[in-house]
Amino acid sequence: MKTACAFLCLGATAVVCLVPTRSSADIRTTAYGAGADVELREHTDSGANTPAMNTRTSSSGDRNEVIALRFDLSGYTLSDLTGVTLSVINFRNDSSTRKVALYGVHPDALPPTGSFTVDTWDETTVKFSTMPGLLAPDGNFLTQSLNLDKLTPLGQISYHPNSEGLPEVFSDPALTTFIQTYSGGNLVTFLLAQATDYSTTGQARIASKEATALNSSDPLDDYAPYLTFSVVPEPGAAALFGAGLGLLVAFRRSRQP
Repeated sequence: MKTACAFLCLGATAVVCLVPTRSSADIRTTAYGAGADVELREHTDSGANTPAMNTRTSSSGDRNEVIALRFDLSGYTLSDLTGVTLSVINFRNDSSTRKVALYGVHPDALPPTGSFTVDTWDETTVKFSTMPGLLAPDGNFLTQSLNLDKLTPLGQISYHPNSEGLPEVFSDPALTTFIQTYSGGNLVTFLLAQATDYSTTGQARIASKEATALNSSDPLDDYAPYLTFSVVPEPGAAALFGAGLGLLVAFRRSRQP
């Protein structure tokens, strides 16, 4: 009897405790852990760690602004993440439709000057020329100075006009592929820049993790950029679940006359 009970408990434990699960709403923001966000300005070779961040490559040729985002995905196996999207919050109502491109920065990317890596850049001290994934300012701000050899294009979207407080969502499947195949650690950096097929003198303005209110909205809890994703179970967990289920079936059959 004791053996039978132990057998049953083992099977039940395997089934109840090791059922593979799939999370439909896992979220990580730039405010979590070693996450970071910053606006980088080529025309002044500086960084702006402020509540609002701009992407703009002005058609007048006087400025180029790029946003860097870093997400701390510690605790996850990146190859297990699926359905990845990146969302940013509109900081203001804008009557124009802004077109923005997303890039994934390769883990081995280095800046033109300085020693920052994708894991170590500091949002309070980084500037355009010390950000991995960018090139040295060249005086021609229409070129954007993106180091395309160390960037993976991850799609582009058009922001909605007059949508302060609402998210803009990047959901190209290339984003999921980039995360799943990322060969660095669990700190992943992205760049946002004006889409190359879009011309304007205006800027797309989003909230950073430092924002406690938007341009005209009442304060809310959190405006930080965020990744949303699901987690698929590891093959080992699924196999153990099957083994536990098999134990229960075998026990039940052994009890039949």
